Amino acid sequence: MGSEKGTVLVVDDDDAIRRLLRRSLERQGFTVLERAHANDLIKDVAETKCDLILLDHMMPGTSGMDALAKLREVKSDAELPVIMLTGRTGREDIIRAFRVGASDYLTKPPSLSELFDRVEANILLRTRSDRLLGQYRLVRRLGEGAMGTVFEAEDTGSGVKVALKVLHNQFGRDEAVVARLFDEARVLSQLDHPHIVKCYGAGEALDAFFLVLEFLEGDNLKGQRLDVPTIAAVGRDLCLALAYLHERGCVHRDIKPANVLRTPDGKTKLFDFGVARRVEAEHTTMHGVVVGTPVYMAPERFIGEETVASDTYSLGCLLFELVAGVPPFSSRSATERLMREKSHASPRLMSVAPDVPPTLDEVVAELMDPDPRRRPSDLLVVAKLLDSMATP
Repeated sequence: MGSEKGTVLVVDDDDAIRRLLRRSLERQGFTVLERAHANDLIKDVAETKCDLILLDHMMPGTSGMDALAKLREVKSDAELPVIMLTGRTGREDIIRAFRVGASDYLTKPPSLSELFDRVEANILLRTRSDRLLGQYRLVRRLGEGAMGTVFEAEDTGSGVKVALKVLHNQFGRDEAVVARLFDEARVLSQLDHPHIVKCYGAGEALDAFFLVLEFLEGDNLKGQRLDVPTIAAVGRDLCLALAYLHERGCVHRDIKPANVLRTPDGKTKLFDFGVARRVEAEHTTMHGVVVGTPVYMAPERFIGEETVASDTYSLGCLLFELVAGVPPFSSRSATERLMREKSHASPRLMSVAPDVPPTLDEVVAELMDPDPRRRPSDLLVVAKLLDSMATP
């Protein structure tokens, strides 16, 4: 029978590490179970009914990462948190772990005080029905990305339903990532537009950093193919949102389907302003700094230059993908090859969707012009063109 604090399953092929973790966690009041390999992790989980797993990566037989991927097919992060505890320290390893489904990431040898905090916080945040994060009661998990988890939550003071974007604990120790979260809150809190998600602030509680956003029903547009009237309506709404944003001297820098939500009643909302910034001059150069998603980025951004027209290009890529089902350039292209491809004429929408209206084909081609000076300078005009094809 597990303790009140919870049952932790330690999966590691190193006997000494398992013994250390068992003794240390049991002194803190946890029940601890051990496994020397991850070959039967799903079966072990069913038999032990654990509350959290501490999982090594490099083990004989099934690796921790492969075992986690299989586990996530039957147990979500909300149902069973998994902390990767490994000697691998590379940022790519950390990102991959979160993409596969890790709840947190610690490197060996761990600080025991930090380990205790992470284990307790993950069990508290992910498995208890009465979990609180500051003044917010977490209701359910809405989704998860490489950097954090989004929860439906309730403000216990006002009763208002909100969405909390909570950084993964690993990134809560990264000052640059935390600063970016608060920058996102600062940028969003100054914006008030029907097609931009509202932000109510940012905070910290239980060593977790989070963003407080308006709660929205619906799905993002990643992987979706839509009919032309709906695509035109999405494009119109995003043109209006970007025109508003650009008028205030801001660029989003990460326009892509995954950062656009469509509500059940047909509203389009642009979100994820984590890499947004102000453009102090008409033309800004950021040497050595490239942020965003390469497959949707304008060619000039690969050499550290950007204007508001860089968002315009990304919008064209987004509309192309909503029609064609694939982005105009391969996401498998190496960055240099991708930059060379984008520096030449972009593929025409009609080449992959012959039945698309000529007006939409022309709009997308103009938005994706390799030369930022030739892209439409007035997105309100583009919005009117798209509105003529849009769903009422």
